[in-house]
Amino acid sequence: MNNYKIKLTVFLLLLLFSSSFFYVPNHWFEHQRQVAAEFRKEMQSKHKQYMCLREALWFEARGEPEHAIRAVATVIHNRTKSSVYLDDYCAVIRQNKQFSYRNNVPKSANIRIVPGASERATLKTIERISMDVISGYFQPLYHPGVLWYHRYDVNPSWSKVKTVVAQSGSHVFLSKRKGK
Repeated sequence: MNNYKIKLTVFLLLLLFSSSFFYVPNHWFEHQRQVAAEFRKEMQSKHKQYMCLREALWFEARGEPEHAIRAVATVIHNRTKSSVYLDDYCAVIRQNKQFSYRNNVPKSANIRIVPGASERATLKTIERISMDVISGYFQPLYHPGVLWYHRYDVNPSWSKVKTVVAQSGSHVFLSKRKGK
């Protein structure tokens, strides 16, 4: 008889918990699906932005010290915050004739990064910096007006109307000349 009481008690408890305490309306599940879909979309977008930034930093600054890589990341970041450029990292990087490594690459194409054995540490640094930028932890090195850079050993015509703000590694960083 004691065994019967235990089974009845378990049955009643299961019935109680399954029907009233754990009742969840159907709209809650739909809401959770919507939240998951929005989160997935946001993560896919962030991953795409990360991959574009990683690519740009690799091809523009891989032979530079970390400070210079951060300086290039600052210019790209500043451009996404500027009203002059688009607010999307991929759009800024893939904009026509902005980054020379992309000049002969279709706009939507991704360029595969294949580091040599001696470049793996540099790639890790670039990945860390890219993640910091995309996740919002990045602290830009220069003020928001620093929107351009070029190698110190070239003299592009557009740079004549800019002001040099800094040099880091083999790049010169520029902002708009006051009054222009």
